[in-house]
Amino acid sequence: MLFHLVDALVSLYIATFMCVAVHELGHFAVARCVGVRPTALVIGSGPLLWGRVGRDGVSYQVGWVPLGGHIRLGKAESDLDAIDHAEPHEGGLDVNLSKILAIVAAGPGANIAFAFGLMAVLHHLLHVDNVAAGSVGLGTALGLLTANVFLIYGVYNLLPFPDTDGGLLVRSVISSVHSCPMDDVLPSAHVVRALRAINSWTNFAVDIYVTVLSVAITGLAFGA
Repeated sequence: MLFHLVDALVSLYIATFMCVAVHELGHFAVARCVGVRPTALVIGSGPLLWGRVGRDGVSYQVGWVPLGGHIRLGKAESDLDAIDHAEPHEGGLDVNLSKILAIVAAGPGANIAFAFGLMAVLHHLLHVDNVAAGSVGLGTALGLLTANVFLIYGVYNLLPFPDTDGGLLVRSVISSVHSCPMDDVLPSAHVVRALRAINSWTNFAVDIYVTVLSVAITGLAFGA
């Protein structure tokens, strides 16, 4: 039982780390594709696991904790999930709405696309129909967990909260329509606090669900 729990937590760590990496790499890759130069790519948080400044001048960092991450764009001083200060007078960027939407949506989009791709591979190549019988290999169990983690966190990031990509997408559209900085596209402080509280509880519920799911899925590998 203890081994099963440890295995579930290790599997969850790996799946979550991969999820964060693909998410941030999605933002990073699309930013470059549309001509916006990232200056930093940070995957994870906490103590630094690995870091370097590449020949392209981009600072690459990987933290031990597979939670959070960001890319930094242009001359912006703040740490960004995507483009939180993309106006020319603040971020030193020349970014139109289509580029902003593409960069912001690329993170959760990469997660969701990866999830469905992995599910297709598992179904057609690894015969996940065996799940119904409660018998799959450990590799398949990890694949199932990874696909679910990618899908769940990808969809969660599209919810329109102030600190999610979905919220940033909404703010980007409103900012473009009203020709105002994105920092000005926020409801009152009371509403923001309420939305962030709801977001925190939603995030907590998602984390608990994913943890329970990891125990259940890895349990299939042991016939639990």
